[in-house]
Amino acid sequence: MKILELVNTIEKLYKKELAMDFDNSGMNIITMDSSIKNILICLDITDEAIEYAIKNDVNFIISHHPVVFKSYKNILCDNFSNKIKKMISYDISAYSIHTNFDAEKSHGMGKIVLEQFDLYGNIASEDVIEKIGENGDGLGKFLVLNNPISINTLKQKLIDNFHIKEFFIRYYSRHLKEDAFIKKLAIMPGSGRSNIQDVINLGADMYISSDLSHHDILDLYENDISYIDATHYGLERLFIYYINDFLKNIITDRNINIYNYENKDF
Repeated sequence: MKILELVNTIEKLYKKELAMDFDNSGMNIITMDSSIKNILICLDITDEAIEYAIKNDVNFIISHHPVVFKSYKNILCDNFSNKIKKMISYDISAYSIHTNFDAEKSHGMGKIVLEQFDLYGNIASEDVIEKIGENGDGLGKFLVLNNPISINTLKQKLIDNFHIKEFFIRYYSRHLKEDAFIKKLAIMPGSGRSNIQDVINLGADMYISSDLSHHDILDLYENDISYIDATHYGLERLFIYYINDFLKNIITDRNINIYNYENKDF
């Protein structure tokens, strides 16, 4: 199977028009449209991920976050440039499925996050936060539950189903202890900084996200909204497992190995 052949198949589901304007989903590096040897799936293309790819004879990396996210005018002797040069020298192509994955209704981030929280049988109403496109889903979800759920239960789901180490999870609240129950839940995988006012306007009891500043948390605090910081990596790690299963269903050549790379420090 050729690299661009697989890309065309992927984009029948994760359409590029679902990606946000600032995003760079798609082919970030293509050294040549060669036959796929092996595939590596990761959240971020780090130095360690590239070394893993080289070690396992991978020539196609699929990441969630684009390795080339903004425009560059020069290739220098810095970390970013060195990564690009190394991938090209080993004929490793890079492709990202970012906000078009987040926004896909049936097979995207929002759906699989709710599955891991095991909330589908307990949702009285569901709304989206920051919808993408007419046919897209929201980057986040706002849920009103039929039956309240304890904060401790939500934390345990993050540990058991998202595989987030407990010491990475941070809980902030003005008045709710961790054995308290909540009914209105906002979830924003990845960074939730730009959606603070949306969460306040919706009247959430709890916000689960990451990357908030001190002042963001203070805004939630003063509006009686509790917050769980589950880390950017922790909430989006599901991408790796989901895309692995997706590829196994569409790649018929069993000589192609599909590897996962996870950053063990998160």
